[in-house]
Amino acid sequence: MEKEMMNQGHPGPWSVDDVLETLSPIERKILPSLGAGLKDLGEISQKSGIEVPSVQRALQFLSNKGVVELKTSVKKVLDLDANGLEYKRKGLPERRLLDIVIEKKLSFEEAKKNAGLSDKEFMIALGALKSKALIKVLENTVEMIISKEEAIKKFTEEKFLEELPLELESLSYEQVELYNKLKSRKNIVYVEEQKTFGFEITDLGKKVIDGLLGGGNKQDYIEQLTPEMIRDEKWKGKKFRVYDLTAKGPYTISGKRQPYSSFLYKIKQELVALGFEESEGPIVEESFWNCDALFMPQDHPARGIHDLYFVKAGNSEEGEVPEKKLFSRIKGTHENGWKTGSDGWRIKFNEKESRKLILRSQGTPVSARILSKNPKVPGKYFTIARVFRPDIIDSGHLPEFNQMEGIIIDKNLNFSQLLGMLKLFAEKVAGIKEIKFLPAYFPFTEPSVELIGFHPVKKIWMELGGAGIFRPEVTIPLGLEENTRVLAWGLGIDRLFMLKQGMQDIRDIFSQDINLLRTSKINLND
Repeated sequence: MEKEMMNQGHPGPWSVDDVLETLSPIERKILPSLGAGLKDLGEISQKSGIEVPSVQRALQFLSNKGVVELKTSVKKVLDLDANGLEYKRKGLPERRLLDIVIEKKLSFEEAKKNAGLSDKEFMIALGALKSKALIKVLENTVEMIISKEEAIKKFTEEKFLEELPLELESLSYEQVELYNKLKSRKNIVYVEEQKTFGFEITDLGKKVIDGLLGGGNKQDYIEQLTPEMIRDEKWKGKKFRVYDLTAKGPYTISGKRQPYSSFLYKIKQELVALGFEESEGPIVEESFWNCDALFMPQDHPARGIHDLYFVKAGNSEEGEVPEKKLFSRIKGTHENGWKTGSDGWRIKFNEKESRKLILRSQGTPVSARILSKNPKVPGKYFTIARVFRPDIIDSGHLPEFNQMEGIIIDKNLNFSQLLGMLKLFAEKVAGIKEIKFLPAYFPFTEPSVELIGFHPVKKIWMELGGAGIFRPEVTIPLGLEENTRVLAWGLGIDRLFMLKQGMQDIRDIFSQDINLLRTSKINLND
C-alpha cells in the first residue's frame, strides 16, 4: 500500500490506518487538541505550540483526508472609515455648524471659520441642516429656526454612527436608509468582508484521534532519509511516513511590481527603443527654471499661490540662480527680447522672483536644464517627472501626478512631425485608439497643441497634455543656434494609464487595495 500511495497518490476512501500512516508531525501535534474539543485556532495554537497559520494548514490537510470538515463563512460588516472616526470624535459637519449658529445668525464665512469646516464640508452641512428644516439661509447668512432644546438632540445619523460596527445583513430598513445616505459622503463608512474559519470532526476523524491517543499508532515515522541514517542503518525496523501526493499545498501569492510602476518601466523601455535618453531634474526647483527659462512672464497668473506650491529650504525661501551669463541672457530676453528677435515682455525682471523655491509644476524645467548644457544635435531626451499643482482631488485630478516630458532637438523640424510623434505615443505606448488635436497656448511654445483622448468607459474626451515647438525666446538664451528647433511635449502619463486600463478613477492608480492589485482589473499584457 505504501508503494502505491507514494507513486500514484491515495485512491480513497481513507481508512483509519491510511490516515495514521500519512499524518505529519504538525497534524499529530494538533489532533490531541481537537480531541479535547478545542475549536478556537488561538487555543489550539497555544495548546500544541504550533503557530496559527500552521494550524490552519494542518486542518486543510486533515480535511483532504476526511478527518475534519472545514466550514468558512463570510460576513459583511459596516464600520467607520477615516472621516467617520474623525467625525465621531469632533462631530459631523452639520452638528458643528448647528452648534455655532445656536446663539445667533452668522455670515457664511463666520460660520464656516468658527465651525472649522472646509468649503466642501460647509456646503454639505448647509444642505443637511436645510433638509432637516433646522436652519434658514438668506443672503449669505445662516440662522437656526428651532429651539435650543431641539437643536441639542442627536441626529439619527449620529446615533447610527455610534452603533457601528454592525453586520450589513442585520440592518433595519431605517438603518439601510441611513447607510445609503452616508456612503454617498466621502470616507464616513465602509463595508469590510470578515471571514470566519471553523471545522467539525468527522466520524473518521474521531476514530483517527482514538487510534492516535489510544496508543495503537505511536510509532515514530521517518520523514526524511539522511546520509547518516543510511550509514548507521538507523532506518532498519522503522516505518517511513506515507505521503499523499493528491493533497493540495497552501495557496501562495508571489510578489510582483505594482501595476502602474510596471507601466512606467514599459514606457521607459519603449522610449529608449525609439532612441531617447532619460534625464532627471530636482523636484524642488527655482522659479528661474520652472518659469523664467521657459519665457513665462513674472506677472503671469500661473505663478501665483493657487497654481504653485512654494517651499522653504531650511530657513530660506530662495535658491541659487545659474551662472551670470545664462541669467543675464534670460533676464534680457524677458525685458527686451535680447537677440531673439522678440520684444520680450517689456517688464522689469525681478531676480528675487527667480530665486523662489517651488515644487516643480511641470516636467519642462528638466528640458530647460538639458538645453542649457550643450545637448547633442540631433538629440532626443525624455523624463518621467513627478509634478505638483494645487488642485481638488476627484476622479480625474490629483495635487501630485506624473508627466512624461520629452524633447527632440534638430534642424528643420516641423509641426507635422510633432503631431506624428504624439500620435505614435498615444497609439503605440498607451494603446489609445481615439485621439484629437486642439489649438492651445503655452508661453514657451509656438505653435502649441493640446492632445485629448477618448475614455472608453466614461465615454468622455480627456485632456492628456500639451505640446509645441519651443520659441526662440527659450532656445536661443539657453545656448542653441537660431536654426535649431526643439519639439517638446508634456503628457499626463497617469491619464494615459487610465485610458489604457479603462479605469474610471485616477486615485485607483495608487490604490493600496490588494484585491485590485491582484486581479485582472489592471492588465499590462494588452
